[in-house]
Amino acid sequence: MKEETQSYIDDNNPVRGYLMKTYTITNNDEDRVSVDSFYEGFTYEHPGISKRKMGNLMMMMKMRSRPLHGVRYYYGIKEVAFVEADQN
Repeated sequence: MKEETQSYIDDNNPVRGYLMKTYTITNNDEDRVSVDSFYEGFTYEHPGISKRKMGNLMMMMKMRSRPLHGVRYYYGIKEVAFVEADQN
């Protein structure tokens, strides 16, 4: 039952889908992205979700933020490098 509940939560969490599509989870504290940058990209694809709700959904996935020099970051993730197709 616990696994089914987690699967339902994952399937209904738009933040999870965006995270998996746009970022790589590295679990390396040297990899980080600002909460504001993450939120900006997320709301471009999913308008209408507040930063607080997004943060709560991130915490449900055990993704926590913490400040560094006055800016909040999610640690252990980095953007996926997109390679453009050759136009020739």
